[in-house]
Amino acid sequence: MLNLYTKPKCFYCKQLKKQLKLWGYAYNEVNLDTDPRCDEHMMKNGHTTFPQLYWSNTDVQCGHSTELTKELLDERLAACQ
Repeated sequence: MLNLYTKPKCFYCKQLKKQLKLWGYAYNEVNLDTDPRCDEHMMKNGHTTFPQLYWSNTDVQCGHSTELTKELLDERLAACQ
């Protein structure tokens, strides 16, 4: 399952959630304010911006969320399997 690391009131987080739903992807939201795993994950992987999208331990966003397309995500997820 996809894990989407988010923070409250984040415009880009909201946009990526909309896109994932539109593309038909289910995801588990890990929110900074409600889940201590979020901060731990962000620090461990050197991320300083939100959102971040992972499949297991693999970064499938690989850059800015605004540059992610369904085709690119499909390709990256296929490579994880």
